Amino acid sequence: MKDCVGTRGKSVKDDWRAWLPEAKAHIFHDQVHQLESNYVMLSVSLDEAIELEQMGQPGKSQQAVGITSSLCKLLTQTLGGLLRALSTTGAALGSHEQPAQSCAAFPAAPIPP
Repeated sequence: MKDCVGTRGKSVKDDWRAWLPEAKAHIFHDQVHQLESNYVMLSVSLDEAIELEQMGQPGKSQQAVGITSSLCKLLTQTLGGLLRALSTTGAALGSHEQPAQSCAAFPAAPIPP
């Protein structure tokens, strides 16, 4: 795949929709997949706990809630690590280099329900 060097967009919206080099796009997609997986596991666990409570099974609901703490921690640690990496990368790019962009656009990450 050919790389083409782009310039900063005219707006933040342009920058968010900018192309990424293939290697960075791959990392981006991996991170999106990890965050989505962690979010789905937490969401399913919470939904199950709520449903069990509504069905009049508080004991089972408590068990389901018991694992949400670990799942929430997993999601927040993954997100925190990603945000720290982006912050560090953003500071480095802002100080001395322009980001390169690839010629192939990637689809926007879906927003979980």
